[in-house]
Amino acid sequence: MGQKNKYTSFLLEAIQELEKNQTQNSAYYTLKLGLYRNLFVYYNSIGDSANAISYINLAKDLAEQQADKNELSAIYIYLGDYYWKNFKNTTKTLRQYSKAESLLENIDDYERKLDLLKNKSSLFVEIDSLEAAMSSILQIRTLASQYSNTPSPAYIESLILEGEVANLQNDLLKLQSVLSALKNHTFEHLSFEVLIRYHNLHATLMHKKNQNREAYTYLKPNLDQIIERAKGSVDTQTGFWTVEKEYLDAFELMISILNELNYKEESVAYLDKLKTINDASLYNNPLLKASKLTEKELAEDKKLTAQIQSLRNDYLSADENMKSALKTEIDKLSAQQQLLTNKVAFSQTEESIPIWKVQQQMNKNEIILHYTELNEKLYVNSISKKSIDLAVLEISEQVGELLNSTANELASGNTSLKTLYNVYQVLGLDKIPDFIDHITVIPDNELYRIPLEVLPTKKPNTSYSYGSSHYMIEDFNFKYFTSLQDYLENNRNTSGSLSTDFSAFAISYFDDFQEKLPSLPFATQEAREIQRVLTSFKDKQVFSGNGATEQAFQNQLNSSKILHVATHSEVSARDPLFSTIYLKSAQSNGTEGNALYAYELFDNQLSNDLIMLNSCSSGTGNYLQGTGIMGISRALRYAGAKSLALNLWEVNDKIASEFATSFYSHLNEGFSKSEAMRLAKIDQIKTGSADPHYWGAYTLIGNSNPVIKKPASSQFILPFLITVGLLAGYKVRKKSSV
Repeated sequence: MGQKNKYTSFLLEAIQELEKNQTQNSAYYTLKLGLYRNLFVYYNSIGDSANAISYINLAKDLAEQQADKNELSAIYIYLGDYYWKNFKNTTKTLRQYSKAESLLENIDDYERKLDLLKNKSSLFVEIDSLEAAMSSILQIRTLASQYSNTPSPAYIESLILEGEVANLQNDLLKLQSVLSALKNHTFEHLSFEVLIRYHNLHATLMHKKNQNREAYTYLKPNLDQIIERAKGSVDTQTGFWTVEKEYLDAFELMISILNELNYKEESVAYLDKLKTINDASLYNNPLLKASKLTEKELAEDKKLTAQIQSLRNDYLSADENMKSALKTEIDKLSAQQQLLTNKVAFSQTEESIPIWKVQQQMNKNEIILHYTELNEKLYVNSISKKSIDLAVLEISEQVGELLNSTANELASGNTSLKTLYNVYQVLGLDKIPDFIDHITVIPDNELYRIPLEVLPTKKPNTSYSYGSSHYMIEDFNFKYFTSLQDYLENNRNTSGSLSTDFSAFAISYFDDFQEKLPSLPFATQEAREIQRVLTSFKDKQVFSGNGATEQAFQNQLNSSKILHVATHSEVSARDPLFSTIYLKSAQSNGTEGNALYAYELFDNQLSNDLIMLNSCSSGTGNYLQGTGIMGISRALRYAGAKSLALNLWEVNDKIASEFATSFYSHLNEGFSKSEAMRLAKIDQIKTGSADPHYWGAYTLIGNSNPVIKKPASSQFILPFLITVGLLAGYKVRKKSSV
């Protein structure tokens, strides 16, 4: 599937060719070992733990056969990192590190010994084993001194580690002493991430000494450099920005400082920047750039990126009197690079979110719940037209498990109302003011998988008393956005002239697809029924069966006010840009199946009022810090679709059809998209299955305004009749009194 499969297929084919070779010499060993390690690194990077561990174990077996202690030590370090980053398993991690340490005792490999000690130090700091951390830090310093007469980057980093330990111990005198010692060293060879850790320590000391204005002034330019660097640090497989712990620590520190200063608006703005980094980094995705820029422009872009990244390192290590000139140079090169980015991006976002603009757009009976997960804390900003309130929820192991299990239960159909009510209480949703009837949600992490409207507002009688429970959707109108920036850009009334009012694509049977996909017998019926209920629309087209081709889809995508898709889709958690919508092949006249990949949608410039993907898991996607929804939905939103109606998990085909028909019938009556979605959900609760698994899957992202005006009958005639009735009553009463 796409480039990722080409890469893995190439590696696997290379292994097969090697195994055919009867000569198993040192070159054979080195090459096969490298292939196994590359497969481990690849699968580990995309979160495929099962394949990752199988290939690193094959590499380990091969190294053991050759008694290659040097290679084995590297493999044990890989394994230690793997068990910690993926499972937080301290015992297994330290066991692998110990094996590596034993092998390295008689091997003269400075870099590997250094890497092992750094990893151990960081682990001990994270698990709060500070004495063990200091022991490893001193070993780093001793090792660094043995290999260099002058303080090396490793030596300087050991001082930074010592400062981090002092900070955790809340020993401000020790921290001050370490920072004073660090001033005697030059930082020109330190990495960007290590430099950020150094500056975080400086700002932390100021913060802890209640010098918050100074801490803010000191940290702000460094955080701005992090944000700009992150926008250009894109993983070529996932399209996500590269998340480093040091970056998140800087964000968390800044939020703490801003809260002490009571800078509420700026605090929200920084938390929102975490969400929008990926939108900016998206423009740096190689797939997009390659399709938009010439070879010369790509080379220039690569050159500018390298120069800017180098200057950012220089900025962080420079004296104060040099920083202004460096920032000017960074800004100049960034402006040059922006000219290239403009060819990739259809629109540009504002650099900073003016919160007053957001509040200006809000209704007086509306609240925005802005969630941001950051370093095992959930920051909840409740924004009304006149106020901003922040609550911080510690994501303990228990809370994390509650949110994860709730999302999994909803998706699998094992809905527990008591679990949902626990989430309602943990999130403090019972504190929403009585006058609020519209809730705008900007979710994060697991809350992308738990729509708030499914939560019961009162303790349920049993875990399965679905019909007798009262849900948030019955009290509130819900809208969803991926960020405040998204809210500002997509909450306005918009109108466009497209040639087709409504287009639907429906496939019920998938026998001619290579993939084994179950039938969707109600899909075609669904499209026809929606076409029937949309009486307020004139030009309506349905492409079903062999007519639902990729080419027809691409054509209608650019010309339809509303686009409805009733087929299978697949979100790739490993590589979201290769998420797929299953359509028919135009080249075979619809007799063969075809997969349309998410990255193919990025090249469109859309203005659809609404796209509804009524398919399997159309809304889900990878989650990383700073992301919104990735995959198909992100591609369509990037391309310009104003709003998307999506299902977050697989839903029964018949119920999906009934829900979609109900949703469109309410749209046809002139209700807003969010109100039509709400009414469709209430219809399902009252007349279908009240289990939130069946109606809670659907979510609306983006602009929620009506697609048509309410008919005169409901908007004008009823008030007119009421007025006439009142006047008639008045005349009767007046006459009788005479």
